[in-house]
Amino acid sequence: MAKLTDIQIRAWIKAGEHFEGRADEGGLYICFPKGYSAPFWRFRYRIAGKRRGMLIGSYADLSLSKARATVKELAARVALGHDVAGEKQARKAEALERIEEEKNALRVSDLAAEYFERQILGRWKHPDILRRRIDKDINPNIGDLKVEDVRPRHIDTMLQKIVARGAPTVANDVLRWTRRIFDYAIKRHALEVNPAGAFEIVDAGGQEKSRERWLTRDELIRFFQAMRMAKGFSRENELTMKLLLALCCRKMELCGAPWDEFDLDGAVWHLPAERVKNGDAIDIPLPPPAIEW
Repeated sequence: MAKLTDIQIRAWIKAGEHFEGRADEGGLYICFPKGYSAPFWRFRYRIAGKRRGMLIGSYADLSLSKARATVKELAARVALGHDVAGEKQARKAEALERIEEEKNALRVSDLAAEYFERQILGRWKHPDILRRRIDKDINPNIGDLKVEDVRPRHIDTMLQKIVARGAPTVANDVLRWTRRIFDYAIKRHALEVNPAGAFEIVDAGGQEKSRERWLTRDELIRFFQAMRMAKGFSRENELTMKLLLALCCRKMELCGAPWDEFDLDGAVWHLPAERVKNGDAIDIPLPPPAIEW
């Protein structure tokens, strides 16, 4: 027969009456020790001749009727030989272990950063190219995934997004770098199989072909006029476009050039080997319009 009522419990709470434990039925106890602002439920039982107990919830979250129903289910499991308190502790330990594993898991973004630092910096002449691919394409798509959770479908989705935005050449570049990053993970014993290993260029942007299109003189004139008229297109951007066309150089060679590479009196740009893709230094003549720009 039940020994507790909700009226009694609410009266004890209102009066601030504290106690270690008062029994209901089937091993259910309500506890309201000193120092606690609200009472809570405990289930006490015996298994293999040993006394056991476990917290099942606070009175604020678990009414008397729900506490009794919970205890009834727990008692049934005890009758079948289950140490419910021990099982609860084991589940909690497993949950904490999973949280710790998740916290310490190697993410693709971590792997890419490590690869960049250990394999690219100081070894490649243009590390900024990979840095852009990591920041713009790899991390936004798969950076948050654990390395061991990456599947070929994730690689395919990433590549198709890049192709869909009209950048097939970038898709090819991202595939090459992604494959290298996961090969590094295999060397590091973080993976057994490269999830990008089965992909070819045809699965990304396809075979790259040299372009045969160029701007005619009339088109260049209209382009120069449009740059002056375009809203938000700065004078610096205009001059940059003109210099790229006049000097036939790569964008980053020009944008990354310090002033001391330019000899305006001698009308020559001394482009050093460490900033040239093929590793050969080159002197680029500066025509009068370029010097003026």
